Amino acid sequence: MAFSLQRYMESDVNSKLIQLFKDRSKKERERSMGIEIANANGNCLDEGVIVEILSWLPVKWLLQYKSVCKAWHALILNPDFVSKHLRNYYRNRNDSDMRDFFLKQSLLDQYHLQTLVMAVDETPTPRVVAFEDMVNMPMYVSEICGPCDGLYYLFYYHGSIRALWNPAINEFRVLPSLLTKPDSFLDPCSPALEVYGLGFDSVTLDYKVVVIKEYYNTITKYSPPQSVIVYSLRNDCWRHCGDLRRYYDLKINKCYNLINGWYYWMESDYIYDYNKMSDAIIGFNLATNEFEEIDLPDYKKPALKSLGIYDDSLALLSFHLDDKLFEVWTFKVGIWAMKLRIGPFSNVWYPIGHWKDNKLFLESYDWLHLGFFDPETQDIKNLSYEGLKQCCGIFACGESLVSIKRDNSTSETSKSESDLGITDLFCCETRESDSEYEIHDLFCSETSGSDSEYGIEDIFCHEG
Repeated sequence: MAFSLQRYMESDVNSKLIQLFKDRSKKERERSMGIEIANANGNCLDEGVIVEILSWLPVKWLLQYKSVCKAWHALILNPDFVSKHLRNYYRNRNDSDMRDFFLKQSLLDQYHLQTLVMAVDETPTPRVVAFEDMVNMPMYVSEICGPCDGLYYLFYYHGSIRALWNPAINEFRVLPSLLTKPDSFLDPCSPALEVYGLGFDSVTLDYKVVVIKEYYNTITKYSPPQSVIVYSLRNDCWRHCGDLRRYYDLKINKCYNLINGWYYWMESDYIYDYNKMSDAIIGFNLATNEFEEIDLPDYKKPALKSLGIYDDSLALLSFHLDDKLFEVWTFKVGIWAMKLRIGPFSNVWYPIGHWKDNKLFLESYDWLHLGFFDPETQDIKNLSYEGLKQCCGIFACGESLVSIKRDNSTSETSKSESDLGITDLFCCETRESDSEYEIHDLFCSETSGSDSEYGIEDIFCHEG
C-alpha cells in the first residue's frame, strides 16, 4: 500500500520516503520469490494451495500477476477471491508493509487541506523519519475518512463534491449529488455543514457512506435537527434515513471511528462554556439505520478531547488543561471505564486519534509538534516533526482489491473468463516479459483510461 502511494507524489526518486518504500518492496520481493507456483518437474501445485498462497500476497504483487494470463486476471478480480484476500490481509496486518506509514491532514488555509504520507520509526525513540506531500491524489484539498477495507471517502466542502477512492488499485469514483432537504423555509444559500462516515454493511454486503447534514436559516438563525443521508455503493444512490431527535453541534472526526458496524461522532469541543456543552456522542448503525446517543463519562474538566478506538472499543481521549493529565476512557456494554490517567506533562497536548496497537497521536496546543503515546511506556513523546499547520486528522494506510468502478464490464469479463478450466488457471505459463518488470515500472506508470473512470486532473489540479 505504502509504495502504491508514490504515484500521487511529486517527490524526487532519491527522497528518503521513496527509498523507504523501495526497501520495503525489496524485502517483500525476496519473500515472494520463495513461493514457487510449479515444482522443478513442471507439475502444478494443488489449485487450492495456489489460491491460498495468492490470497496472502500484497495488492501490488497481485496487480502484477493479473498480467500473467487471462485466467489469473479473472481469479484476482473474482469477488470470492477479493473477500478471501481481504480476510487474510487483516490477519496478516502485523507484517504488512504499511504498518509504519499513515496519512496526516493539515490545514493549508481557510478552504484547503494538505495530505501527507508519513513514516514513523519507533526504535529506539519514536520519530517521523520521512514524509511527502500527496499533491497528485484525487481531490487533493479535500477531507478524508477511512480506510474501510482499503477504501477512503473524500469530501470537498466548498465544491460539494464527494467521492470514493481506492489508492492501492488506483480507482476513483465521484458520487451522485447529495439529496436536498425539501423544507421550503430553509434558505438555500445558507451554509450547510456536515459530518460523515464510511463503513461496510455486513447484512447487505454493501459499502455505505453516512452523511449527517446540517441546515441553517440565516433569517431566523434556526438550525433544525440534522438529516441522515446514506449512500449505497451497490445501488449508487443516496437515501434519506430520517432526522436526529434534536440538533447536535457535531464535530468532524480526526480519525476513523467505525466499531462493529457503528460509526460515531461527538459534539463540538466547547472547553469552557459549559452551558453549550451537552457532552453527547451520536452513533449510527450501517446495517439497521439505528441511531444511538451516548453520554460522555465523568472525565476531568476543562479538557481537550477527541474520539478514538482503544482495546477495540469506542474511546474518549481527553487532556486536562489545568492539571495537564491525559485520560483514556473506553465504552463497552453500555458502561464507561477509565483505562488510564497519566501525567502531569510539561506541555498541553490535543488528542487526535488512534493508530495501531493502542498507540495514539496528539498535537501540541500551539500546533507546532506531533505527539505519540505508547501504552507500553505510558508516556507522550515528541515525534520530532514540526508540522507548522493545524492537524485535521490522522488516518491509517490500508489496501485491498475492492473495486469501486461504476460499470459492469469487470464482472462480465470475469464471468466469461471463469469458464476456463481450473487446471488451465493454475498451470498457465508466466510470460517472461511480465515476470521481469521492475517494481518501479509496475507501480509508478500512468494508469490507462480504461482503468479509471475519471481522470484525476478532471477533478482537481493542485496549484503550485
